[in-house]
Amino acid sequence: MEEQSLRQALADMPVFKDMNASQLETLASRFRVQRLEPGELLYREGGSWDYIGIILEGSVNAKVRNEDNRQVVMGQTHSRSAVGLFNLRRAQRAPATMKAATQVRLAVLPVADMEELKREMPALMLLFYEGMLLHITEISRRMAAYISDYCPPPAP
Repeated sequence: MEEQSLRQALADMPVFKDMNASQLETLASRFRVQRLEPGELLYREGGSWDYIGIILEGSVNAKVRNEDNRQVVMGQTHSRSAVGLFNLRRAQRAPATMKAATQVRLAVLPVADMEELKREMPALMLLFYEGMLLHITEISRRMAAYISDYCPPPAP
């Protein structure tokens, strides 16, 4: 049941939408599911960012430090969302602190496994990167809309 739930979650996400059933099966087989309680840490801002996660159930808060060095909530990520998706190089650091806001079922794919998949299945990774490009484009569109709605230009 867990594997079927994970395959469906992947299939429902825009970044994986062009993968066929066999490709989704291969990708899903690399993930491991874990449960987190509210307040449990996924990533710490500036810390190690060594896996990609798919939130199967629950919500995660993302916080960043502002200019006063206080943590402010940047947003909340819900079921069928990815965390760490842009972390394809081990040298990167987490851009935000992410903690479970509710009970969370999280599917985890270590970056090292992603590197192995790239070597074993280049066609699968090409689909993944194409999906990521679409995802990045959508995030950029949303950010631009947010900025125009909530961050008026400075007065002359």
